[in-house]
Amino acid sequence: MHTHRNVIELPLRSPHFEYVECGSKTVDARIFYPKYRRLHPGDVLKFVNSDTEAFILKKLTSMKSYDDFRLLLKEEGVRSCLPNLKDGDVDAGVQLYHSFKANGESYVELETKHRVIALRLGDV
Repeated sequence: MHTHRNVIELPLRSPHFEYVECGSKTVDARIFYPKYRRLHPGDVLKFVNSDTEAFILKKLTSMKSYDDFRLLLKEEGVRSCLPNLKDGDVDAGVQLYHSFKANGESYVELETKHRVIALRLGDV
């Protein structure tokens, strides 16, 4: 039986795009915007490199929301989200996420406003 799966496009910058591409990044952590509430395991995530327009398709195997990046990194593991950091270096991970901005707002504010979500990735 064929079930329809949504394809959801997500922007992703280097080097995180390449980490997903080579398979070392297995969890994509994001601000839990309302648009992500319609995601379901089995959906196809189309990661688009903001710089090159290249894209990768991954399957969303599961997802879990957290109050903040610290909790997310502790439970999901630093290296599964940020393969370039040392495993267990939660502080460095939190610092990195908090350095990001979206639409002029820092991830520190956005994390408080929306919470965060871990998207677990598998092969399509």
